[in-house]
Amino acid sequence: MKKLNPFNWASSMLIAKFLSPYFKNIDENNVNIGFWKGDITLTKLELRHDFLILGDITLDVEGSLISEIKIHIPWSNITMSPSILRLRE
Repeated sequence: MKKLNPFNWASSMLIAKFLSPYFKNIDENNVNIGFWKGDITLTKLELRHDFLILGDITLDVEGSLISEIKIHIPWSNITMSPSILRLRE
């Protein structure tokens, strides 16, 4: 288990709780935060199939594993620089 400072641990818990309706078995161990640097990394994610049910629309999902999601938010220049989202299979 990785050791986090209290702020990063609390942030990881909040992000995991917010994303739990969309991903199976997500917890603070799947979330790595460099919050002040603007970096968030989510690892070993599996989409929940029940959230993909949209009324009468049936979706056939072949796979729902995501090995990594990296998000970069440029806090120091957020209005001028883009946020970046990278997905890795």
